Amino acid sequence: MISFANSLNWFAHDNLKKGSKALLPLFIVMTFEYVCFSITNLCNQSCKYCYRIDSQNEFMDKEVYLSCLKKLKTLGCKMINITGGEPLLHSEWRSFVRIAHEMGFHVVLSSNGLLLDFDDEILNFVDEIAIPLDGSCNRVNALYRGDGHFDSIVGLIEKYKTNKYHFKLKIGTVVTRNNCDDLPAFIPLVENADIFWRLFFCKTKGEYNRISNDELLDRDEFSKLVDKIHEQIPPSVHFLYECSIEDGEGIKETTLISPSGCIYVSDGIEDIFIGDLHSSSVDEILNLVSKSGHKVQGHKLYFNEVI
Repeated sequence: MISFANSLNWFAHDNLKKGSKALLPLFIVMTFEYVCFSITNLCNQSCKYCYRIDSQNEFMDKEVYLSCLKKLKTLGCKMINITGGEPLLHSEWRSFVRIAHEMGFHVVLSSNGLLLDFDDEILNFVDEIAIPLDGSCNRVNALYRGDGHFDSIVGLIEKYKTNKYHFKLKIGTVVTRNNCDDLPAFIPLVENADIFWRLFFCKTKGEYNRISNDELLDRDEFSKLVDKIHEQIPPSVHFLYECSIEDGEGIKETTLISPSGCIYVSDGIEDIFIGDLHSSSVDEILNLVSKSGHKVQGHKLYFNEVI
């Protein structure tokens, strides 16, 4: 019998351990429908597995932000994920949220949660909030997130459970050998609350990444773990997991925008520079994508239910 996770054609190349070798696809399938916007590369945490984009600009200028949004709109973008670093360290983050909403984008805000207040009125213009939790208790979560983070996130979860908010809440868990056995204990935290729980395969890319190979699961181990958790998930839990979809031609990956307005696509091992979205025309960007050998298609995520 084909496993639940393996039925989605896990494509192993994007999660190779450091130093390993494998044949890579001939090209990456980019998407402009869903774009991650790094508005700052600064952060108030120092997670070992961090894969944020390095940038010469610590903060994105509003002019760059507006320019990029307008071009992404032309390119067919429907959803943007405002992220970092920690986006709430940017003094203009509220303005950025409002602008994206007014331009008709589906707005996701990804934060580590330490500075987040669910009662902030600007969150009425956010469709989804994504916050991390890597352990069902402080001891496990603190291995990567430090002391104090667990209590902050659980406080936000409890507040979400007892209030009605406009946005959907997603809890993201980066899976390593240090927390994989702890995952079943997450279920009581996220059930019966219309919360989305998403598992991320731990990657080794990025200038800030310090995770060791001994802490990593391989793709097959992660796939089996997803199967195991899926069997235990009650219907009240929205269960998601990160995967790359191999379609016989290439591998679909997320498009990233740096604080300086540069556009990248990840192959899971590194962030590949495509061009400067801010200073280039839409036609020039499409030409740069073509010259890079990649293709552009729609974005797709797999869920364990129809949403």
